[in-house]
Amino acid sequence: MKVYGPYLRKDLRKHIVIVKDDGSKTTKSFPKYLMENKLGRELADDETVDHKDEDKTNNDIDNLQILSRSDNAKKAM
Repeated sequence: MKVYGPYLRKDLRKHIVIVKDDGSKTTKSFPKYLMENKLGRELADDETVDHKDEDKTNNDIDNLQILSRSDNAKKAM
C-alpha cells in the first residue's frame, strides 16, 4: 500500500489517495487518516472525525476528536 498526499481540495479540506497493492485506489479525508493512525484502527461506520475549533484547515491531532455521526450532525446545528 502507498499513500499519496495530503492534497488540498477546493473546499480547503485535505485528503489522501491510497493505492493498494492490487492497484485499486481510494481517497480518504486527511483528518480521518490521522486519527486512524493515532488509534491504530479504522473508524467504525458510525464514527466521524470532528475539528474541535471548527477550523477545517487545522488538522493538528490535538484539534481532532471522534464523534458519532448523529452527535456530529447535532453539533453542526
